[in-house]
Amino acid sequence: MVNKEVSGAEDNFLPGTKVWWQIYASNEGNVSEEAVITDTLPASITIDPESTDCEEYGWTCTISENTITWTNPDFTPYAYGYFSIVGNLPEDAVPGTEFTNTVNITSPAFVEPPATAESAVIVSGADLNFSLASLDFQTQHVGYPGQLTLTLSNIGFLPLTVSSIYSDSAWITVTPTNIEILPGEQRIVQVTISPYQEGPFSAILYFVSNDYLAPIIELPISANVVAFPSITIHPQQRFFIS
Repeated sequence: MVNKEVSGAEDNFLPGTKVWWQIYASNEGNVSEEAVITDTLPASITIDPESTDCEEYGWTCTISENTITWTNPDFTPYAYGYFSIVGNLPEDAVPGTEFTNTVNITSPAFVEPPATAESAVIVSGADLNFSLASLDFQTQHVGYPGQLTLTLSNIGFLPLTVSSIYSDSAWITVTPTNIEILPGEQRIVQVTISPYQEGPFSAILYFVSNDYLAPIIELPISANVVAFPSITIHPQQRFFIS
């Protein structure tokens, strides 16, 4: 059998950073036989030969461009091995890009097709997060504006650019409508509702940004719009007795 795990610096796969793959292989049969493990990384990821572990007891290792091969002429029953590969993500990798590759272990003793294991790396980037999952203005009155504040956070590892914030309703305005947020920082936006008609209200607030997972995020808005109570004043009647 063969397993493959992948990790990066704090599990964040940023452009130009290193990625670690660890491969585990074991012989769960009862026959000693030659075994060959082959892993070819995506073409744009380069193997770091100095950091890659090419030394494992009983195995020989060769690296050819983006392919690394381990060979064991006598993989004994119940034997196992751990193998690591270190590669460099391209400097110009676009956040959100997924790199997938498969490791294979083959042996003449296999009756079934070669054992395989797949792993994927998604290049990290800016990541927009909100203090609220929705904006509920609750009860609002016709003709009277209401306001809420919303905190935007960049929980990613590259600068976040929110290029546009807008709503599908003319009742909703936002200040500011674009913003820059560095990794780990926050900014506050003011959302204003100006209702002109009674009844339940719903709308969507859109955020357009360079968030590597969701370049357009929708935030629901709701309110219940009512009219102010009508107050009628009657003149006081006075009675005189003569």
